[in-house]
Amino acid sequence: MTLHEHAVNHGSDKGKAHKYCDFYEARIGEPKRIIEFGVLNGASLKMWRDRYRDAVVIGLDIVDTVAPDGCYTFKIDASKPNWITKLEAQFDLILDDASHMVVDQISSFELWWPLVAKGGHYVIEDCHTMHYSQYNPAGIDFKRWVESLNIKHEYYSRVPGDESDSMTLIFYK
Repeated sequence: MTLHEHAVNHGSDKGKAHKYCDFYEARIGEPKRIIEFGVLNGASLKMWRDRYRDAVVIGLDIVDTVAPDGCYTFKIDASKPNWITKLEAQFDLILDDASHMVVDQISSFELWWPLVAKGGHYVIEDCHTMHYSQYNPAGIDFKRWVESLNIKHEYYSRVPGDESDSMTLIFYK
């Protein structure tokens, strides 16, 4: 089954609502260590687990969540340093699908990017929120920040040319 089929099967919004899965699957290879910020009901953790059967799948959320079978979850705010400085693991795929607040997306990236393994990927989902004041009250120029990093990256929009609708960003290491 494809990543998209697993997303639809488990009810992840990555499948039908956002349509990110084909974009991801074409780019991320076969990750062995996956961590996702923002667990909600665990649908995408199940999607990753079922598509990448040999991968360790970890979810972080600011509320207690029940880990789906074969996955791990921790109550952690990924945008805060917490225990990350003690973490020695490298991840093939890190996904930020948490608050969608631009300031949190930037903080999380700055903390977690060093933990992306060579050849790995860091994804910021729903970065179209940069255009909405409730998610970007400081008016941060998100695209300028991304460009200032000088890291290979690519945007995907569900509706090509519409940056206000289901846009995701992938960084390549």
